Amino acid sequence: MNKTTYTFNSDRFTMISMCKYILPLLVWFTIPIHSVAQITEKPVYGKVAIQNVDIYPVTSEPILGGVVLVEGDEITYVGQNVKADLTDYHIIDGTGQRLYPGFIDSWTLLGLVEISAVPVTVDHTEIGQFNPEMLAFTAINPNAEAIPVTRVEGVTTVISAPRGGSISGKSVLIDLYGYNPDSMAVVKEAGLIVNFPSMMRWGGGQQRDAAEAEKQFRKALSEIDDFIEKSSFYHQMMSAYEVAPAGKTKPDRDPKLEAMRPVLAGNVPVVVNVNRDQDILNAIDWTKTHPELRFVFVGVSEGWRVANEIAEAGIPVIVNTLYTPIRPY
Repeated sequence: MNKTTYTFNSDRFTMISMCKYILPLLVWFTIPIHSVAQITEKPVYGKVAIQNVDIYPVTSEPILGGVVLVEGDEITYVGQNVKADLTDYHIIDGTGQRLYPGFIDSWTLLGLVEISAVPVTVDHTEIGQFNPEMLAFTAINPNAEAIPVTRVEGVTTVISAPRGGSISGKSVLIDLYGYNPDSMAVVKEAGLIVNFPSMMRWGGGQQRDAAEAEKQFRKALSEIDDFIEKSSFYHQMMSAYEVAPAGKTKPDRDPKLEAMRPVLAGNVPVVVNVNRDQDILNAIDWTKTHPELRFVFVGVSEGWRVANEIAEAGIPVIVNTLYTPIRPY
């Protein structure tokens, strides 16, 4: 007997958490049944009660035969012996089924790539080194075949991030249930992606000597610092004009520098893509020179080598679920 995963996905099945981010706890069921096609039933909005279901909260013991209540965008109750009047609720009978929080993938190209070998379906990289104005939100393809396949397996929320250059652009946090980017987007500007330069002697299929590797690293890092400094000056200039515009000439608007303003204001974190141990240590030192910014590390393939240093720095890390060594030593 096959098992088919059913996903009750809706941007209504959401609970707000994780500081300024919204991590939807969209529920999914695994039902022993003969093979059937993916369910695409019309979603239910408003008040919903899922009854008689075995709930697996992950952080606590399973709740057998429990109840989950949803009102609008929030899960309002998880447990047993609910005392609320369910007259106005749409009832879903979960007898014999299991209920889990939706999985979240915080580093993906989902919605930005359809077929990697077909260039017209790849939309994750812009030309140039500094593209903070690039929003992955505007490039999301809600009709990508991989989205329903990913959703039906229980991944209900992802952060899709651009790639390439020194500053790739801004990632987007999306709910995998929706008909267009606006209905899917939970946070349109989830993070500014910075690809930290590496001191590795191997790069682009070529080997560099140690001196050349460090020279190129210093040059790339200096260019990032210069761009941030320029953006900071622009932000201060525009902020001063906005506070007291009378008698002043409005500064010329620069789209790239304008896109950096939410980052410099602390509203959008800087997501630093870094992997090798020495590069991670360099990145930690670099973050200390920009105390005005909020940092998150992603990748960190060799983070286990410098785990104590990362912990001491107090920098949040997004890691992959599976690691393989990236070098033999």
